[in-house]
Amino acid sequence: MATAVSVASFTNSIGIEIHQEYGTPSPYGSMSTVEAALAYLNPDGIGTGVGTVRDETGAPTSQLATLGSLGYKLDMYTSYNAGGGNSASNAINSLTTLVNDGYVRLIEGPLEVDNQGWGLVNGASYTALNGTTYSGWQAAVEWQKDLYSTFSSKTEIALFSLANPSDGASNSAAVQAASQLGLSLSSITNVGNVHFYEHNGNAPETEMPGVIGQETGYTAGKGFVITETGFNDSSSANGNSYYGNNYTDGVYTLDLTLDAFKAGSQLTDIYELFDENNGYTGSVTFEDHWGLFNSDGTPKDSATYLRNMLTVLGDTGATAKTFTPGSLNYTVSGLGSNGNSLLMEKSNGAFDIAVWADANIDVNGNQSTAPTQNVTVNLGGTYATVEVFDPVKGSTATQTLSNVSSVSLGITDHPLIIEVEPGAAPPAGTISVTEPSTAAVVAGNAVQITSVKLAYTVLAASTPITLSLSGTAGTLSMKNAAGTACAGSGTKTISVTDTLANLNTDLASLAYSAGASAGSDTLNVTASAGSVTGLGKTAVTISAAPTGTISVTEPSTAAVVAGNA
Repeated sequence: MATAVSVASFTNSIGIEIHQEYGTPSPYGSMSTVEAALAYLNPDGIGTGVGTVRDETGAPTSQLATLGSLGYKLDMYTSYNAGGGNSASNAINSLTTLVNDGYVRLIEGPLEVDNQGWGLVNGASYTALNGTTYSGWQAAVEWQKDLYSTFSSKTEIALFSLANPSDGASNSAAVQAASQLGLSLSSITNVGNVHFYEHNGNAPETEMPGVIGQETGYTAGKGFVITETGFNDSSSANGNSYYGNNYTDGVYTLDLTLDAFKAGSQLTDIYELFDENNGYTGSVTFEDHWGLFNSDGTPKDSATYLRNMLTVLGDTGATAKTFTPGSLNYTVSGLGSNGNSLLMEKSNGAFDIAVWADANIDVNGNQSTAPTQNVTVNLGGTYATVEVFDPVKGSTATQTLSNVSSVSLGITDHPLIIEVEPGAAPPAGTISVTEPSTAAVVAGNAVQITSVKLAYTVLAASTPITLSLSGTAGTLSMKNAAGTACAGSGTKTISVTDTLANLNTDLASLAYSAGASAGSDTLNVTASAGSVTGLGKTAVTISAAPTGTISVTEPSTAAVVAGNA
């Protein structure tokens, strides 16, 4: 039996990177373009899809506040002057109003502090709230401490991020710097922080587990967020080992959101909303090609497929984020080692089962077609309505099935979603009732009617059957195997729910007691399981009790000698 997660907990785990600080000529220079793209990713309303946006502390606060006022939550990472001095006040001042207005979901420590080209630990300095100036890893640790002490009572704080995963080890330079300052990294953060970009055109699950393990090594025991991840669709890797194309990035994005959530990521920010259109040249032209949308605001396959999936999963119920999900006894067979599944539930009781495989379809830029895995999903019961959705094809069901207990899928390189509508289907099968067509009884007397029998086809032996017996003129009595009178025994109606075998045992003791008057009655028998019903009738003839006198003639006296007869 698998316990579901709420659909809302999954959709709420998906965020998107924006760059309001870029302005024009990038598409981020138009707030209307930004808002339209974000709305596209929230097909059932803001907060039911991609409801978190990530940007830096140096972005225009007024634009971020506008998004916050619309209902989006902000993930704010700490930017800095990579080549010189930084002070606590700058970042804290830019965050304070946004935090106090309730717009901020997460604050991250300084961005990729170990980045080889511009990382904070490589030559920059930080003047902390205590007035002391720090450099190297101590600068990263002290900045993290100041953010945590200032804001942790109001919002969640993530650790600074890394460019080199190995720097997240439990014995890393960051850990040593914290120790030198009398601190532990776990004491100045709520969650670990992961940056993950798949290389060489592989599916996300290829490297993700290893990177998560490395970058959370020094925050063991904490949850984590993935605040940067995504795919490039440049025609070549430009020497950076990031391969992709429109379709590949589209299906990988779907796989990524599910893989990350299943791995435990509380928030996964996709990089990024738009192709930047910033005119990069040479080996860095790939920087312009990470968007879910083109630079003119039109959606790529990544945005379209993600919207389709969010449309299927969108939960607009009032308790979408607060209800307690239930369980479903489902199993998946035929799925290879690169496959996975996730059980979700909507607040209306519908279950959604995502089934997917991480197929490497663009290795080193060589596009290929994923083999089809013939998968069977057993639902653990029969359900009246089951739908299958393919986000690559659209947001309407590709199959609608009735009264089924299993679903067959062809899994390739992206998730398919099975939606099991609330309520189990009635059990299939038939129930038959055998009983005598007539019975006779004298008024005021009882008669055993022991030949009433039930039988079924298809139904499981454990299926509960409700047996109802009724008459109008007389009363009924029946005992169970223990000799105890059944509910209603001694009245005109008996109703018992039990298995077929037990009910037939009970029926062996069935008796009809006639009233004082002659006449007729009908013994009605109804046996039902869900919508499957069996019926039977016995016509009862009640004859009058004998009337008249009986005379006895005998001698008035007799004589006999003692000892004789």
